[in-house]
Amino acid sequence: MKRVIICVVVGAALALPGSTEASVYTGDVLGITLRQKSKLREITVFGGLPLNCDEGQTTTDGSLDISRWRWNPPYPRVKHRRFHVVEPKTQAYAVVDNGGNVVGTERDEYVLDARGRFNKSYGKASGTVRITGSYRGPSPLDPELGMIQYHNCDSGTVQWKVHTLY
Repeated sequence: MKRVIICVVVGAALALPGSTEASVYTGDVLGITLRQKSKLREITVFGGLPLNCDEGQTTTDGSLDISRWRWNPPYPRVKHRRFHVVEPKTQAYAVVDNGGNVVGTERDEYVLDARGRFNKSYGKASGTVRITGSYRGPSPLDPELGMIQYHNCDSGTVQWKVHTLY
């Protein structure tokens, strides 16, 4: 009887990690982390996604604080191997005058619209991503001017494909 109880406890312990482990997917445009097969944990847009704005063209950068969308519960759902996320994001930046004094704050408000579909084995996924709104990037006229705020930016609909890392 003790052996049966031990086998059941060990079997249950081995079965649990498989249902709560995160799966990590990577591709050229973005990366996805699943908390479970039915819940998105994180989407990361990699640098270099072109944005057409009122002031000209810029690209998304690779810094993780700008390009990572991470959710606390409730996690966005994956239903029938499909997902669609529309997530707003705001970044605040200090405005500094020539003397180095902070004179105000600018806010970049943009929206990530990502949709995708996993294959039956959850080994690969594909879909589209679009970023719209204000974004901070290097000045197109004078690179030494530093970062400026671009308005009415739109990446257009960009196709993506990812595959699992392990």
